[in-house]
Amino acid sequence: MINGNLLSFLDKLNLGEELEVSFRGRVYLIQGYWKPIEGEKTCEHIEMFLVGGEHPGEVVFEADADSSSACAILFRDAPIWDGLRFDEVESEIEWIA
Repeated sequence: MINGNLLSFLDKLNLGEELEVSFRGRVYLIQGYWKPIEGEKTCEHIEMFLVGGEHPGEVVFEADADSSSACAILFRDAPIWDGLRFDEVESEIEWIA
């Protein structure tokens, strides 16, 4: 991880905090939050979308789970980084904020 501590980044990801990163010339915002699903039920939601560029706001990844840490696992395992998983490219990812 460029400009940041990987363990701190993963801690914030597990908590569903907002994170901004850059990867191969593109900037992304990652955020997690509780969303309603039916009546009073809720689920944890995580999403990553493009910031700026040709398609600002384009959602690159989203998932729902019972907890923010479960969402973080789904995020880390998804091949959303040019077809690769987070652990395969984390050394190229720059933590902006």
